[in-house]
Amino acid sequence: MILLGGLSAALASDGDLQRVLLERGCIKPRIETVLRQDSLTAYRANCLGTSHKVIDIVCTDHGCSAAAPRPPQAESQ
Repeated sequence: MILLGGLSAALASDGDLQRVLLERGCIKPRIETVLRQDSLTAYRANCLGTSHKVIDIVCTDHGCSAAAPRPPQAESQ
């Protein structure tokens, strides 16, 4: 189950966001929207599971891409 906090009509398809999450091994994410500006939407995916990590994802009308995963404790620094 994926929770998309505040995701209405993201410019990139939900399928592209799903693709990025799966490529990063993020199967059960909790996603929050952290920025919306013009054609750009940034998300933070808190990936729960055996290898807990946080992934920042940026979507535009051309697609989504992700930064390298980081440990969850780095989020609070």
